[in-house]
Amino acid sequence: MSSALLGLHRGPDIALAAVASLTAVQPDQARAPLAELVREHLLTEYVPGRYTFHDLLRAYVTEQACAHDSQDVRDAAVHRVLDHYPHTAHSAAMPIVSRHWPPSGSWESATGRPLPGIASATFMVG
Repeated sequence: MSSALLGLHRGPDIALAAVASLTAVQPDQARAPLAELVREHLLTEYVPGRYTFHDLLRAYVTEQACAHDSQDVRDAAVHRVLDHYPHTAHSAAMPIVSRHWPPSGSWESATGRPLPGIASATFMVG
């Protein structure tokens, strides 16, 4: 997992599944490197599974990604993580939407890469 790619994510924090998408690994493969970055105080896991880092460190990591990863690699990483968000929203909405409309089929990533699903959850629908 290239931790420098984390600097390409522009949100205030990032979830484990989004890190996995950004870095093109499975969530289980992202856990250990993230834990190491937390132990080294380079990332903060402020709630379980959500990571953030200081703005100056983000700027440095972004510089490292630009210096060591090609534009194609950086673009692919950004596309993977941008694919992740609508997929996650779709997965989260399906328990609610499927009660009102028939299923619309499976979700496919624009990059053709399988996307991790969201964690199992119970949704309270009125």
